[in-house]
Amino acid sequence: MDEVNLVEKGKKEAVKKPPTREFGELGSASNLSNTEKEFSRGKLSSKVDYRLIMSGEVGADEIGNLIKLLEAQKQVLS
Repeated sequence: MDEVNLVEKGKKEAVKKPPTREFGELGSASNLSNTEKEFSRGKLSSKVDYRLIMSGEVGADEIGNLIKLLEAQKQVLS
């Protein structure tokens, strides 16, 4: 993610969209280091794909922490 902006609900004038990149385009995330691996990739909607890049040992606890983080981000966006 190149840019993050928190905006109060209902205030559209302050919204900045991050640069868009087509799925599969080369970018900094596609140049994985030796310790990084693509854990998962898929389609979220007709216009949105995702890639999950991780490093280190990934277990149930780490996936649980990721889910908590995504749920918090979901609340911020809604």
